[in-house]
Amino acid sequence: GSTRTQQMSRDAYVLDTDTWTWTKLSVTNKDEACPPSLASACAANVSDNKVIIFGGASIGSTGYEGGMGLTPRDDTWLLDATSDGEAYWTKVESKEKPGGRVAASLSPTGDSSFLLQGGYDPLTKTTFDEPWIINL
Repeated sequence: GSTRTQQMSRDAYVLDTDTWTWTKLSVTNKDEACPPSLASACAANVSDNKVIIFGGASIGSTGYEGGMGLTPRDDTWLLDATSDGEAYWTKVESKEKPGGRVAASLSPTGDSSFLLQGGYDPLTKTTFDEPWIINL
């Protein structure tokens, strides 16, 4: 996500809805095997302990620039969390993939497929209207 001062993060948290407490996950990957720090990625639940994320944006070399300095991402990542607060990222590779975008929605459509809809490209100032299926 992004802070109020446009600092990006790749931190992941779990919300316990019985106690309404957040717990920061301890990621066990090395940095190069994790998604970049980004904001406005879309996410969907895969199972009780797995989440898939797609897209989002990182800050480009010119800075935030009121959102126009954001660089859209077209990466898909899977986060696998354990009950003891540890997590592991895996990059999902595919031959065809949608263009990078922010503020899209991602919904499960089956055991290992997800519907990606909408989103915005901050570089071209365009919105996306074609749906995509992302398969794990």
